Amino acid sequence: MLEYLNDINRLAGGADPNDRTIQRVAKIIAWECLKETFRPGDAKRDVILEELKSETNPEELLDYCERVLRLIYTTGVEKDRLRFALDPLAEYLAGLRLVDIYGANKVSWDSFFRKLDGACESKEQTREFLDAVRDCCLVKLDDKGFQSYVVAELEKRIF
Repeated sequence: MLEYLNDINRLAGGADPNDRTIQRVAKIIAWECLKETFRPGDAKRDVILEELKSETNPEELLDYCERVLRLIYTTGVEKDRLRFALDPLAEYLAGLRLVDIYGANKVSWDSFFRKLDGACESKEQTREFLDAVRDCCLVKLDDKGFQSYVVAELEKRIF
């Protein structure tokens, strides 16, 4: 998925965001679009901008992601929400974001699992997202013992 981002950003000029910036920003946007329901959806633009406040020119980054890369689009009656154009991409990028922020922190993962369990009525609703998170954990978590724990917890909720 990161290679896809690099590919669509291949024509970036000197003043455009580099691949690492686009990857970081896309993961943040993706998680914001999934974190309420654990399914692809939209998120408030203002909330996303707040999450991007450490970036240089967050408004310009969102504009670049929307108009140049076409990763996201504006939605909502007031045009105040953003959504990913491709749901599977949003799910995988959100999964990568979770691994970035939670890492090998058991307390954070357990909190995530509790919130997930309380928010979902059926496994079907979140299966694709949890599959993506599982794949991300298998690739990104270095501590194999901890990786096994997280993957086992995810699989309980997938299968």
